[in-house]
Amino acid sequence: LAPAAAGAPAAAAKPAAPAPKPKPAPASSKLSKPFIQLGIFSVEQNANNTAEAMRVAGMVPTVKKGNSSGKPFWRVLVGPAQTSAERATLLKKIKASGFADAYAVSN
Repeated sequence: LAPAAAGAPAAAAKPAAPAPKPKPAPASSKLSKPFIQLGIFSVEQNANNTAEAMRVAGMVPTVKKGNSSGKPFWRVLVGPAQTSAERATLLKKIKASGFADAYAVSN
């Protein structure tokens, strides 16, 4: 019976191996820089125009307001990407849209 009992935990260990398969999804959300920043604008309308251009191109942009030395600015981001491959595809598409200086950022 002891060998059978040893066999049962081994079988239990095998189902535990598929459990890590869901972990790649959380691992993909662990991208340190899942967003692509297209630019930083000192004029809000320019940021909004850029965001609209990305919408027309089929992407989902976000305009984030910031402040530096008392002066407002607006960042245009696309993302978050879930995988590095998805991020690379987004970056390529964004650069092809004319934003050659776009790069990956954390948020």
